[in-house]
Amino acid sequence: MWTDALSLKGKRLDVYGRADTYVSLTNTIPELSRFTVCIDLRFVGARSSDWMAFSCITKTTFLGREDIDLGLAGDHQQLIVYNLGKTFYIRYHLTPFQWHTICLIWDGVKGRLELFLSKERILVMIDQPQNLAPNGALVLGHFHKKGDDHVKGMVPRFTSSLYYFQLWDHILGNEEFMKCLSGNVVSWEEDVWFINKIIPTVDMRVRCGE
Repeated sequence: MWTDALSLKGKRLDVYGRADTYVSLTNTIPELSRFTVCIDLRFVGARSSDWMAFSCITKTTFLGREDIDLGLAGDHQQLIVYNLGKTFYIRYHLTPFQWHTICLIWDGVKGRLELFLSKERILVMIDQPQNLAPNGALVLGHFHKKGDDHVKGMVPRFTSSLYYFQLWDHILGNEEFMKCLSGNVVSWEEDVWFINKIIPTVDMRVRCGE
């Protein structure tokens, strides 16, 4: 494991679904009443493969999907959104071998959840107003691994590439999603990432790589 926190500027993460390969944030996520989170995803696995783009967990008592406070997962047929203890399944075919920018917006004052694929809104839900709890542990690529090795059986097997995770403490307009804006809570480009058994790949073709 590389002990120093790194920036991922201009680099993508190729993730192969192993339990011991992941990227984690050095600090925790604060409490947020509103947020916008975006990530670029390229799904390159088999048709039956699952993928987990990111997950943020505040509870540490039991490892399970219901404990994911914020997350994005899916397979070739659907997107799975985890938001404040609830899980939403959205049937949507992501074209493989293409980059997709996926953004999730939560307005905890209004209780409004929105999901965007590039600039297209594909989900809007009204839910109970609440905040994202503080001290969230963020991991890219798979479920958090805590405790025994049996957790490995819960990790989805997938092959995907991840890029440009950004988190803001406010709501962005959809015209801003494709701009090269750096998250003011978490930024892909800051030295805040711990890399475990993944070699980030320099990719001059990704957007915002300059």
